[in-house]
Amino acid sequence: MKKNGKQGPKKGKDSPWRWDGNGDYKSLACIKLKPAHIKTLFTKASDKGWPKTLKVV
Repeated sequence: MKKNGKQGPKKGKDSPWRWDGNGDYKSLACIKLKPAHIKTLFTKASDKGWPKTLKVV
């Protein structure tokens, strides 16, 4: 997904800027979210305020 919320074109092999399904969850320790989840995250963070710290448990 690009910064503007749109997907990139798919040319040949898998594009890192495009969501094509659950296979896009596969990565080398990267956190992957569906485009709809990213939009929800930004909406909630804007409504409630962005966190100042991140605690991973």
